[in-house]
This record gives sequence, C-alpha cells and structure tokens, in this order.
Amino acid sequence: MRALTGKPAQHGLLWSLALLWFYVAYRAGGVEPVVWNQWLIGLAAITVIFFFAASRSPSGPPLSKPFGILLFLLPCYVGFQLVPLPLPWLKALSPAKAEMVAALAPVIPNIVTEPLAVRPSITLEHLTRVISYLLVFLLIRRISWSLSERPWTCVIPLLAISSAEALYGLVRYQQQNEANSFVTGSFIDRNHFAGMLEMSFPFALAYALLLVTREDWLWISDVGLAARIGLLLSCAVLLFTAILASLSRMGLFLAILSIALIAWWGLSRLRNRRWRLLAIAGGVAAISLTAVIPARLLDRFGEFSRPVTVATDRRMIWDQTRRMLFDYPLTGCGLGGYQFTYMKYKTELPIWTTDFAHDDFLQLTVELGIPGVALLGALLGLVSIGAIGKLSSRNDEEIRMISFACLVSMATILLHGLVEFNLYIPANALELAWVSGLSAGLPRRYLTQGSGERVNMYDIIEINSPYRA
Repeated sequence: MRALTGKPAQHGLLWSLALLWFYVAYRAGGVEPVVWNQWLIGLAAITVIFFFAASRSPSGPPLSKPFGILLFLLPCYVGFQLVPLPLPWLKALSPAKAEMVAALAPVIPNIVTEPLAVRPSITLEHLTRVISYLLVFLLIRRISWSLSERPWTCVIPLLAISSAEALYGLVRYQQQNEANSFVTGSFIDRNHFAGMLEMSFPFALAYALLLVTREDWLWISDVGLAARIGLLLSCAVLLFTAILASLSRMGLFLAILSIALIAWWGLSRLRNRRWRLLAIAGGVAAISLTAVIPARLLDRFGEFSRPVTVATDRRMIWDQTRRMLFDYPLTGCGLGGYQFTYMKYKTELPIWTTDFAHDDFLQLTVELGIPGVALLGALLGLVSIGAIGKLSSRNDEEIRMISFACLVSMATILLHGLVEFNLYIPANALELAWVSGLSAGLPRRYLTQGSGERVNMYDIIEINSPYRA
C-alpha cells in the first residue's frame, strides 16, 4: 500500500491516462462508438485504481463551493434532457419539441411523456462524454497537485503524444503522391488534427523559453540542459510544421498567435537588456517562419471572396442554425441532437449532409439552451480566472509560465471553435480537460524550507488541518 501512495504511483497513473488518450486520438480522434466504449472501460479502471492509490494520501487542493456545484450541475443538466416529461411540461419548456411530438400523434398515438432531447440515445452517449471529461479534469487536477514540485510533469505527456501525432501525420503525408494532399494524421479532418497540435504548441515554446532564461547562460556549458532545450525547440518546430502541412487556416493563425503571446509574456518578464534583445531576435526569427507557409495554404484565405467555397457554405449553415436558437432557447434540443433537428431549418445546400454547425458555441447553444451554455461557460471561466490569478505568483517563475501557457492553450481551442467543431471530437475535448485540470491543480505559490526544498502551500494547509486523520 505504501508504494501505491507515493510519487511513482502518480506517474504511473498519469502515463496510463496519457496512453489511453493517445489511443483515442490515434483511432480517428475517438469518434467511433467502439473506440469510445473502450475508452470508457479504460477510464473506469484508471479511476478505480487512482482512488484506491490515493485513499491514504493527503487530499487534493481545496475545491471551491461554486466550482463543485457547477461540476455537479453540468452532467445533471444534460441528464435532465433525458427525463420523460408530461406533455404539458414539455410544451412549457420546449414548444418546438412538443410540436414535433404532436406531429407524430397520427403515427404514434397515446404519447403521454417525452424527453426534451430530440434523439435521447445520442444525448445519452454525449452525457457519458461529459462525465468522462469532468473525470479527466479531476484526475489531472489531483495529479498536477501531487507532482506540483515539478509542475511540467503533466505537460510532458501532452508534448510527447502531440509530437508523435505530428510525426505520424507528416510521415503519412510524405507517402502520399497526390498533388492536393494535406496532413490529417490519424484524424478524419485536418482542422481537428491542427486543433490537437495547437493546444500543445504553446507549452513547447513556454518550457523552452523558461529553461533558456531561468538558467541565464548555464545552458551553454550544461549538455543536459542544452539537450532539453534543443528537444523542446525541435518539438515546437515539428508541431508548427505539421500545422502548416495540414493547410488549416485557423491552425496557422492560432500557431502564430501562440508564438506572439509566449514571446510577449517572456519578454515582459525579462529585466536583463541582453535577454530582451535575445528574445526580440527570437521573436523575429519565429515570425520569419511565415515565409515557409505553403502557397496552397495562402490561397485558401482567398476562398472567403469566392462565390462557392467551404467558407461561404459555412456562413449559410450558420445563418440557418441561428433560426434554431429561437425555437430551442431554454432547454435546447438535446446534446448531440443538432444533426437530427437541423433538417427542418435547412433551406440551402440540399444535397449536403450537415452533422455539425462548424461553430462550437452556436451548436452548443442550440443543443443545451442558454442555461446549459451558461453552466459550461462558468466552469471554463472559473478555470481561466484561477490561471490568471496564478500569473501574479511572486516567488515561482515556473508557475507563472505554465499558467500562461495553459491560458494560451485553452484560448486556441476555443477560438478555433468559432469556425469548427473541435469540442465534439473526443480526443480534442479530452485535451482541453487535461489542460484545464493541469491549470486548476497548480498551487498559487510555494514556500521554501531551510534545506531549499520547495513545499506546496496546499501541503502545509493539509498537514496543519484539524480535519486530517
């Protein structure tokens, strides 16, 4: 039992979770039902082992009451969409769904109760996804806290798996002989491939910048440190190259934005003029990477002005989807029910099958209603506020840097969600849950003991707590 409660157990659980996530990503991002079922079985096993291993170790960082309430309410809200309601209640909460039931009365008579969800079986599947994402968040939050004396430990699996995915995509790309090919990796869509990589990209940049500036010029003589920096920079270049090769317009924009934000943050923290000049030179060198942008990717930006392109088609989908908001404002049509509701409002592109709105926020509002989106937004808001609060950590540059990288990473996938449906791809939603848990598990500050060892403030609170057994 003693072996189960130590740091090796936390590392083992961390990498078990990482390998399971990698399997989901490798299998087309986890969109296949069989892969999702395998994920659920694996996650259940990891969760049981985790709580068994953690039963005799100190509890994790305090979970605020509002945060705990939101974590409980979100799956309950989705579950409420599955509850059979009497028809008068249904008509009051969702007139559009009640009208649909009334239209079916000649075919299916004597309907007494009906859930809010248009397709309950799909909503149930998405409920398992929501619960899984919250479990991953809580697990990574706990592991991040337990290993917080080395806060980058939970980042290493992100970089390793994203780099493997990028390398796999580039190798497959080289094996293709098609003139119009682009990198998708193990994903079906290039934008989802880019979405996975762009979330890890800021961490590679931030970690490398931290090592270079924190150790002053020590990395020049320290072979091990220089190797770590070189490995991180190689990882960053690999991720950036794969994003370019995916020909994802939003992926390119967000990668450049990550470079600019990380460089700005690092520059703002440097007081030495020599380091400022070096940081500016590095930023100029990074921006110069745009010179290697493929011509086909630049040409894709011109699609917005052409009459019939994917870009203009998405605008049509958005216009038609907005009409759905007026019919399902309060309780939504059920999480995952968009594609089964959209056909009623589809007036253009009749031969196209439209499964997603290509806008996460728009689709989630249609499926969850305004209250459900407010719950989800409040959760992400609390995570972001916590990360912003850690940017003011006075005695630990690592906490500041990793918190800022978490904010940039979360911002990239949310911005990409304005034109894509990355949050509906399990592998990418799991990565967002991972990054959120990492951010939430970091301590605000450390205390340094006489021996020079850093102590997490939560450890001190736990040791001195009168409620600790």
